[in-house]
Order: sequence, then C-alpha cells, then structure tokens
Amino acid sequence: MANHTGSSTRPRPATERFWEKVNKESGRWWNGSQCWEWIASGRPRGYGQFFPTRGHPIYAHRFAYELLVAPIPPGMTLDHRCVNPACVNPAHLEVATRRVNALRGTGPAALAARQTHCKRGHPFDATNTRIRRDGSRQCRECDRLAADTESRRTYQREYYRRRKGRSPPHLAAVERRAEREGWDFGTIAPLAQVIAPEFKMNPAPTVAPVVPFRPRFIEREQPAAALAANADLFG
Repeated sequence: MANHTGSSTRPRPATERFWEKVNKESGRWWNGSQCWEWIASGRPRGYGQFFPTRGHPIYAHRFAYELLVAPIPPGMTLDHRCVNPACVNPAHLEVATRRVNALRGTGPAALAARQTHCKRGHPFDATNTRIRRDGSRQCRECDRLAADTESRRTYQREYYRRRKGRSPPHLAAVERRAEREGWDFGTIAPLAQVIAPEFKMNPAPTVAPVVPFRPRFIEREQPAAALAANADLFG
C-alpha cells in the first residue's frame, strides 16, 4: 500500500509578498514622483496593513520606510506629504512627531491652528491671544466682552429678539398666563415687568420670602383692579 506524504512548502519572504501588493504606476504624483499605492487590505482611514509574519499587522507605509530607508525612532510617526494614506513610497514620507503630523492634516486641531481670527472676527495676534493650559488659543477681546455684564445682557436680549422671535423665558411665562386667563396684557404690562423675575425663583422655596412669591391676582375681568391691589407689594 502506497504511503503518501504531504510536501511541506516554506513560507515566502515578507518582502516578496509585500511588493506584490504595491502599484507603482498609480497615476498620482507628488514632488516629481508617483505614489506607490497599496492595493491589498487596509484600515478604515485608507492606510494599508501588512502581515510580515503571523500575528498582528503593521502599517504598510511603515514597513516600506524601515525596509528601504531606516528604522523609525521610538515615539515618532510618518507623515504622508503627498496626502495619500495608501502611498508607501518612502520619498513621500517624512518622520515627524504626532503633534506636527496632526497639525499638517485636516482634523479639528489642524483647522483650529490655521485660524487667524476668532469666531467673532477678532484677530489672533500677539496682544489679543491668550494661551490656555492645554495649548489652545483664547481671544482676549472675547474674554472682555464676556466679563461685561451689560454686554452679556444686551447679547441675550438681541438673541431672543433676532433668533427666537419671542420674549425671554421669564417674560414669556407672564405672557402665556395672561393669554390663558384672558388678561388685558397692555393694561398689566407694568406689573408683568415687575413680577417677571419672580418666575425664575424656585416654585417651592424652603424659607418663605418676605414678599409673597405669587402676587394676589383677582378675577380675570378686573385686570386694573389686580394691578392696584398688588401695587403695595411691588412699590
């Protein structure tokens, strides 16, 4: 009876398998040379991945750089100057720190670093820029506006007038109650302006205030009498 023995094959070298997955005629050019695009499996952001041995994969462009140029120093990364994540051409790669690599990209941090003015139009210059502890920039003029109480109140009024098209919440509560109970809001408008801050208080205070929390409104058909009855409470 014949004895059949299977023939064992040696694994191919990693470099041979690697270059089979590279297209050196991609048609994309940068700085006088074409991108060598990775055509095998990749990662979500477009970077190629390669298995030199059994185990975890590595980035294809890192394998090509260390194979043809030099080992990558610890803590450093490779920046694609051609802005093509699938490229493995060492001439298009540059060793850089993670911070420099991120600022050269198109992420939120890179876009913020390229801004020359804040969102309100103030310039980011030497006299108007404050550096936060995390390294980000803050506009000093915006800080001054935020500290100005009157400017903040004006901004809030303009916000509700232009964007919301209605009154501020505390005055809107008075208007809704007037409409619900049939008041003549034009007659009791002075009273509404006085009691408006009361609507922002806690409806169930632990200590009863000296002035009653709710004014003594009387029947809806007598708004002028209601104003007169509560005049002593609000001066």
